[in-house]
Amino acid sequence: MLDQALVSRIDQIVQAQQSAYSAAMNQRCTAVIHELSAKGAFGSGAMVVLLDQACRSTLEEQAQFVWNTFKRVLTTLQVQWYDGIESDLKEQMRLHLNGIAGEANRIYHVRLSDGGLAGGIAGSTTINEGGLLGIYSAEIDLYTDGLRVSTRNGAAAQGNTYSVGQGNLVVIQAPYATANVTYNAENLAGLKAILEEFAQAINSSNMPETPKQEALSVTSECVEELKSKKPNTTKLRSFLRTIADTTAFLANGDKLLTSLYHAAEKIGLIIQ
Repeated sequence: MLDQALVSRIDQIVQAQQSAYSAAMNQRCTAVIHELSAKGAFGSGAMVVLLDQACRSTLEEQAQFVWNTFKRVLTTLQVQWYDGIESDLKEQMRLHLNGIAGEANRIYHVRLSDGGLAGGIAGSTTINEGGLLGIYSAEIDLYTDGLRVSTRNGAAAQGNTYSVGQGNLVVIQAPYATANVTYNAENLAGLKAILEEFAQAINSSNMPETPKQEALSVTSECVEELKSKKPNTTKLRSFLRTIADTTAFLANGDKLLTSLYHAAEKIGLIIQ
């Protein structure tokens, strides 16, 4: 069973961002209403479709944020695999998806009315979690498969030592293994360069403002941690995984993600 403190921390982070996503959804709906009103299409079927799209696109972004929060908290708190963790995580994800979908549906119907489309208009639909639960159930299966393998292999990996160039010797403190890794200036510089590219891409993306600023803050914290004499690799892994999760919002996300994986591996961090 998931620790209640972990569940509470996830709830706290998700709820703190709810107003930002609701505001982003309302802003997109307002833009639709203004644009179509200017074109003489107030109360039209096109407005139904575009309001629906505005709400659903924001809901999808928020669902990704919720899953990112799950992974971030699980990684930071070093949660180990146990029998039944998949169903526990899926139930928590279902509750969050139903909650944010309910808010999206509320905003959708309020904005239909604002757009001259009172309840019961043909073509209007109910916004719900739809296929999102199926998508994130598959993500949870993959994540917990990794936890199971890591937990099984963790004991065997204790004390392994490997070297990456010459530099500051640090010890990885991970949920999976302990290993000695040597950082060198070239590899650190390579990872910092990738992080700078991420920061630029995040800054120019269409992410809602609050999660965008959070992602930029995490990227900055990661760079600062890399500058320290003995970087905390538990923090680095958590930071890098959070940063990697932003690629869904970035135009060149796949390319950046591959570069991030390779740069992280050079300093001994596996974040996939």
